[in-house]
Amino acid sequence: MIERARRRVGYAAGCVLCAAAAWAPAWSFPAEGTIKASGYAPALVEGGVPYPTDAAETSYERVTLDGEWFFAPDPEDRGVRDGWYAPGRGFEGWRRQDVPGTWNAAFEDLFRYEGAGWYAREFETPSGLEGKWARLAVRGAFLESRVWFNGREAGSHSGGYTPAYYEIGGWVPGGMNRVVLRVDNRITEATVPSATTSHGGDHGWYPWGGLHRGVYVEIVPEVYIFKADIRTEPEVEGGAARVSAYLGVQNRGERDAECELSGEITAAAGRTAAVFPAYGFVAPGGGKLVFLELDAALEEARLWEAGGSGRLYTLRLWLSSCGAESRAAYTFGIREFEIRGEEIYLNGRRHFLRGMNRHEDAPVTGQTQTLERMEGDVALLKELGVNHVRPGHYPCDARFLDLLDAAGITVVEEIPAYQTPGALMSDPRVAEKAERQLIEMIERDRNHPSVIGWSLANEVHTFEPAARGFIEGLHETAKRWDPGRFTTTEIAVMPYGAPDHVSDVVDVVSLNEYFGWYYGTIDALGGFLDRYHRRFAGKPFIISEFGAGTVLGRHVEKVKREPHTDHSYSEEFQEEFYRRQFGIILGKPYVAGTMPWVFADFHMEWTPTTGSPHPAKWMNLKGLVTLEREKKKAFYAVKEIYGGLKERYEGGGT
Repeated sequence: MIERARRRVGYAAGCVLCAAAAWAPAWSFPAEGTIKASGYAPALVEGGVPYPTDAAETSYERVTLDGEWFFAPDPEDRGVRDGWYAPGRGFEGWRRQDVPGTWNAAFEDLFRYEGAGWYAREFETPSGLEGKWARLAVRGAFLESRVWFNGREAGSHSGGYTPAYYEIGGWVPGGMNRVVLRVDNRITEATVPSATTSHGGDHGWYPWGGLHRGVYVEIVPEVYIFKADIRTEPEVEGGAARVSAYLGVQNRGERDAECELSGEITAAAGRTAAVFPAYGFVAPGGGKLVFLELDAALEEARLWEAGGSGRLYTLRLWLSSCGAESRAAYTFGIREFEIRGEEIYLNGRRHFLRGMNRHEDAPVTGQTQTLERMEGDVALLKELGVNHVRPGHYPCDARFLDLLDAAGITVVEEIPAYQTPGALMSDPRVAEKAERQLIEMIERDRNHPSVIGWSLANEVHTFEPAARGFIEGLHETAKRWDPGRFTTTEIAVMPYGAPDHVSDVVDVVSLNEYFGWYYGTIDALGGFLDRYHRRFAGKPFIISEFGAGTVLGRHVEKVKREPHTDHSYSEEFQEEFYRRQFGIILGKPYVAGTMPWVFADFHMEWTPTTGSPHPAKWMNLKGLVTLEREKKKAFYAVKEIYGGLKERYEGGGT
């Protein structure tokens, strides 16, 4: 059963951008925290390597493998059979490609290529690191990947957007090492995302193949911290806060190790808010895991605020007496998130989601995002008045979450379970891969204060009975691994009604509706929403997608009702569409947030049939800005509407 009463959530944050606004309270002496043993789990172990929480910084030596790699497409899928991973094999005929990057964006002749692609890179063993344990981190490889290190297979991974980690050995003393990856971007009935039925297997966003995020080798001590689950519980009115952290430690040595752990919490400008005196414990050998719990009561806490400057803290940890000292630091924010009936609250104040959907897509680089592109997008989102983002249908680049943490913009992250039919939701292979990607997303991003919820799927066939078991399993997994955040799943609205087997399972109802674009009329929207609300009253309702396509510079003198298969794609129609949609949606008191689809135009695998013909092949043109980030008329309309919403909820501060 779902608890529909008031749910109080204090949670934590993680980021690399730790710059927070300075403040000058009457600073008290640091609180003294405690460390003790804990039975807390869970932990995800893949190939003997515990899945790590992203850290802001560590003392581990790192060898970046970003840069130029050898690349070869393998349309006949003969690379494994012919031993392309062998240490002595040459690279004659292979191309050169920058990593991170995708082959579809890098090579014009491979733009539509789906299949296997091989990457190879050699690097010299850093001096003094021979024989030390290391892990290879592949931050994003779409979609299925296998890895060889010096000719030995290190492992495989399924999932294109969460990192994969591999234990690698066999360092060549003073010599060259070779990393080879086989990456396959084909979406099938056994992958997540899965093959869809609505467009003949073509997908709703582009399957950019390759290593689209960074790759590196990290030299890790035998005893090290792999997990930090930081939770906060503030007194919103009183200014105090309790900070707890559940830590996972692994000892990869053969023998037990006597260790000491100490730490501190620092705030802006490096001020120490709490200290943790050294705590002794035994880390059992043989790769076993041990868990510890830290706890501190801060007398003065500055809250992470939406729309604010993203006030962040840092938990710094020192692990010693284990053969070698190591350090790790995790950033977090102190905030209280609540669901009160049909409304969402942040730090005791109403938080109406002035949201926006955003895909990762860019000219020249496709899926790969530069820091400059992400910073520019955040600036445009802030200009729009956005205080909440849904970053596509998959875990986004972690650096984008860092920027949202710093900007004070909340997020619901999603796994790429997309338009999955009932037969595949009943397939144990698909269910297992969806669950694993959900856990990996939570473990990577659990400490970001911007993340307030997890989306379990988008537009899967929730009208089929199989959807219930699929979503129930993911909901239970999310609550086990992260009980402090809400769950949701986006429902593809059927305008004349359809069974919905999942909205009573999740915490928040999210509806993707396209009245007036794909079906029906905008005037029919209000009655439909009221009928849907009567079925699932008592929960927040988010209109998670609605939108219309347009081509920048295309105009009509007079806006009129357009056939669903022959839209004008004019800027005037898109602007009028949003004004009328918002006029109806914002009149519903049970609506807790709105999320236009979509921030920017993006590539997709099928060509829409909403124009005669569609203005741009393989493009979704519903963006408020173009792929190049040029503003359309609807950008200014949404900016005006969100400005009014901000004023309406100004008493709530967000």
